Amino acid sequence: IAGRAPVPDDITWSLCASGLCKREQESAAHLFFKCRYSLNVWRMIRDWLGLVHIDLLHWSSFNSIKDWWCSVINIQGNRREGMATLVMLVSWEIWNERNARVFWKIFSMPMVVASKIKREASTWGVAGAIDLRSFLPRE
Repeated sequence: IAGRAPVPDDITWSLCASGLCKREQESAAHLFFKCRYSLNVWRMIRDWLGLVHIDLLHWSSFNSIKDWWCSVINIQGNRREGMATLVMLVSWEIWNERNARVFWKIFSMPMVVASKIKREASTWGVAGAIDLRSFLPRE
């Protein structure tokens, strides 16, 4: 993975606009934490979970997935693993939305993706993702 996401065969890399916003050239950094679509999803999840330590404005300073990842999961105590799981889940759903748009021409609003993440987080918690479950609101 060279920081780029696969695209349909008929799109060349030099013309590859982001699968989510169509405003920037697609890269892993853009897709997962710089795209305004992704940031809207992250904002909804951050607010839902009350994760005040997540500073979305600061994310534009990161140029690599590794630097962004390390910053986001850099929290105290045993919540680090739960945060890592959350980052994987949100990234997975953003990736799924990107693929639905690029390959099937199916578009969902950020709030729909955030709802999927909420449902999936609950399912993962029930299935044994104990560290993730510690972030989830009590129902």
